[in-house]
Amino acid sequence: MRLFIYSIFILFCIGFIHAIELKYIVDLNCSWRFEIGDNPEFAEPDFDDSKWQEILVPGAWENKGFPGYDGYAWYRVQIKLSETLNLDNLYLQLGWIDDVDQAFINGNLIGGTGKFPPDYETAYDVMRLYRIDKKILWAGKVNTIAIRVYDGHLGGGIVGGDIGIFRRMDIIDMEFDLSGQWKFSTGDCPGCLSITYDDHDWDILTVPMDWDKQGFDSYKGYAIYRKHLSIPAAMSEKQLILLLGCIGDMDETFFNGQRIGGTGSFPIDNHSGESAFSAERAYPIPSPLIRYGAENVIVVRVFSNGDRSGIYRGFVGIVDQAKYKSYCRPRIQK
Repeated sequence: MRLFIYSIFILFCIGFIHAIELKYIVDLNCSWRFEIGDNPEFAEPDFDDSKWQEILVPGAWENKGFPGYDGYAWYRVQIKLSETLNLDNLYLQLGWIDDVDQAFINGNLIGGTGKFPPDYETAYDVMRLYRIDKKILWAGKVNTIAIRVYDGHLGGGIVGGDIGIFRRMDIIDMEFDLSGQWKFSTGDCPGCLSITYDDHDWDILTVPMDWDKQGFDSYKGYAIYRKHLSIPAAMSEKQLILLLGCIGDMDETFFNGQRIGGTGSFPIDNHSGESAFSAERAYPIPSPLIRYGAENVIVVRVFSNGDRSGIYRGFVGIVDQAKYKSYCRPRIQK
């Protein structure tokens, strides 16, 4: 097991470069169970994969006994975590996957990149890094990781990179880490800002990540993100700040239906608007808007007309104001 810290990806954080620092916790450059075909039961932890073949990860499956195969396949591996392992700030890194993937831990979807058929869109050039909610991990027990992959042509599978579970070492100490899965819909939708709006049939995207790497290639225009969360009453004495990383290109952000901030200006008539794709968003959440001990909804209205689309990079979560003051030359957007 490698225990060194190394840096991947680059964040541009209000005028300076910040490298993400990851530390190996579990090395998954190893033998996985492998099966071609597609079945949703393959994601379940109690599925019997004992008759599956073994395949070394990473590497294109064409070079590991499946020459010329294009289509669906699944990878599975089981790991036992120490009872004393700190489960905070853990991420699953899967390197580069050719072409589309979904990742599951103990049957729970934690992320995906690209778009499966019939609206197939490749994401072969995107490094996969998915946050793991500690509530789905089983300390002291066997955990099952399952990866669903679709390859459209040429090489397929988990083809390269350092594969494993990592701890993010540089992360700000947030009250809530909201990276991961958000509800998403293209188009403008004024009614979607309401806390009572029903978004159960919306798409699910990984945040932060460009939406054009998640099945919405080349889409430009309006889109809406929604996130549901509960905030305990014990936080009622804190001033909370919502971090949304960098957004391409402009946004308006709402908490329980009320606007709490925005950056850039939206298009009006024939004007293209003012882009703010490199500005890191940070908006105070007025305490009277928070429903302590009940469900709250964050809605981010976005317009993209540039190279970066949606909530694409940076810290996404809720932080106490006292902690925020010490974070990377902060500037709260009004």
